[in-house]
Amino acid sequence: MPIDPRVPSIAEVVETQSQELNQLATELSERIKAFEEWLNRLPGKVEAVEWEAIPDLNAPPVVLLGLRLHRSGKTWVLSYDYSRFNESHSIRDWTLLSEASVNIKIDAVKIFPSLLKKIVSEQNEKIKELQSVHNTFDDFAKVIGMTAKEEA
Repeated sequence: MPIDPRVPSIAEVVETQSQELNQLATELSERIKAFEEWLNRLPGKVEAVEWEAIPDLNAPPVVLLGLRLHRSGKTWVLSYDYSRFNESHSIRDWTLLSEASVNIKIDAVKIFPSLLKKIVSEQNEKIKELQSVHNTFDDFAKVIGMTAKEEA
């Protein structure tokens, strides 16, 4: 059967769409980088991890995507990892989000609002923990007879 010359070839369609796909993927990467830079400007950051279920049509068990804000040297970065529901790992294999595939980045961006809430929650927990350890230290200092000058 002859090919209709008015119908673009598959190769032409793929080429045209690949240009748009590459542009959009690059813009998504730039947005993620901007978010990471914004997070770096926030005062009082704490490490936070948020896990959310993501659709995986090929796997009946629920797949979770973890998004982690943590220090790397002097900057704070976003990393990701996957896990199956009810799967526990004592050692995670966190990978920088900036190096992720476009599919992972798409899923990760959807978790950003939850991650921000988790950061606030973790800050609250860290405040309580610090208050408690201050009290523990003050009690300890009294037992060993530390003076107020030595404590400061």
